[in-house]
Amino acid sequence: MDRLELRRQLIHASGVAVALAVKWGYHRFGGWMAPAAALTAALALGYGFSYLHRMGAHLPILTEVILSSEREHDRDFPGRGALRFFTGALLVLLIFRSDIEIVAAAIVVLALGDSASTLGGLAFGRHRLPHNGKKSFEGSLSGFVAAFLGLALIAPFPLSLSAAASLTGVAVESLPLEIDDNITVPISTGFVIWLFKAGIII
Repeated sequence: MDRLELRRQLIHASGVAVALAVKWGYHRFGGWMAPAAALTAALALGYGFSYLHRMGAHLPILTEVILSSEREHDRDFPGRGALRFFTGALLVLLIFRSDIEIVAAAIVVLALGDSASTLGGLAFGRHRLPHNGKKSFEGSLSGFVAAFLGLALIAPFPLSLSAAASLTGVAVESLPLEIDDNITVPISTGFVIWLFKAGIII
């Protein structure tokens, strides 16, 4: 397996820490505004560092991380994936700010499901999905298992809800959409969890 892609996806999976930090900040500071401010600050810093790097500035440690973890064709916009991940996390927080468990779960599905889908597809992908030839059944199954296990460990949901949320995430990730899946996956996952918790879907 390509070491660059492995490194990228492990970084993506570490986004579980973002979910835990958002949940901690919500309870520690009594609401959604503190974690929203932290995510906004992270985005502002990220875009600032990305701009400086594009302008040729050498940023200690950060430049080395970018060069060692970015695909060649993404180096014109370093950190694109991470910035979109944080954007998705911020959006799902703003939309579902009244229920931090939905927010944290949606971010976990994005972090684990997306990265495991990619790695599983690269390692085991044999059967292409009929609606998207770039994705494989094995990759989607890997993403589902990783997301489900993550939710089963840290989300206070019935296993049936964890399964539904995980399935939603990998299903949306597999679609050939123009919108980045760092945006579509957490929002759609959060919406399905909300429908279950509201009793609209049983």
